[in-house]
Amino acid sequence: MSEPHASASAFPPYDPERHERERQEAAVPSWGQDLRRLMVNAVACVGLTTLLIVLAAAGWLVTDGGHEVDLDPVLAAILVALSPVMLAVGAVESERADLGMRRDGVAPLLLLSTFWAVLVQMLAMLLWSWLMGGRGSLAMVLGDPVALLQTTVVVLAVYSWGSALLAAWPTENCLLVGGAIGAAFILVPLAIWRLMVVFEQPPTLERLILWSTLAILGLLALTLGGLVVPLLRRNGPGR
Repeated sequence: MSEPHASASAFPPYDPERHERERQEAAVPSWGQDLRRLMVNAVACVGLTTLLIVLAAAGWLVTDGGHEVDLDPVLAAILVALSPVMLAVGAVESERADLGMRRDGVAPLLLLSTFWAVLVQMLAMLLWSWLMGGRGSLAMVLGDPVALLQTTVVVLAVYSWGSALLAAWPTENCLLVGGAIGAAFILVPLAIWRLMVVFEQPPTLERLILWSTLAILGLLALTLGGLVVPLLRRNGPGR
């Protein structure tokens, strides 16, 4: 008489919500796959901005009014400052349970993807420097080690702070998303303004120290965000 009871307990009633949650969690890719996705996104983003630089150098980049866009530090500053925003938008995957940002291993994921993005960006900026010419620090990257070092830490600072926001951006938490978007509306115009100054003028030791400090703080903020944000999202679906 006990066998029917044992058989019934071996097969619990179907729970559609639990089934959907398990299906979504199973659809989240591995950590390595997420890293490759972010690395590919970085190459695509830098490729797009470099294409715009090449078009501007050839005189083929024009506004709606038919005016040519000058290849100058202003254009470079805008493209560099907007690149982390493009990476953040590209990281969103609405079909995933975690919306594109996983809940485990976030800090090392963002650190490695950020260093990769900076490497790709700096390789591209060697071409930018050659095409641009002039006397600013960006134009001097190919021939001046100090200009190269300053530009590298500037790019690292911009990308690290952008990745710190990325930790909170593609999530289901409205407060985190709102905070990330609000911070981006403040930081992006500020970054464009300061990058214009940096790229237009020769490198200095003071700027090198300042941007190195900002880069270190950005890496710390990135790491902290990668550790804290997953804790705030712990009860949601995904890995």
